[in-house]
Amino acid sequence: MSALSPQFRVRAFRQQQVKAAIRFCEVLFGHDYASLMNRAAENAVTGERKSSRAG
Repeated sequence: MSALSPQFRVRAFRQQQVKAAIRFCEVLFGHDYASLMNRAAENAVTGERKSSRAG
């Protein structure tokens, strides 16, 4: 994906929005919640899903 492609620019813009929202969450809800949201955003980017079932 080229650095100038529309898809790249949209993705970069969306990632900036998510980072801003996470910073806002940190102010309102605290560091723990912001960390959880950050982890969720990272998982969404990588497409990873973790099972909630143990063992």
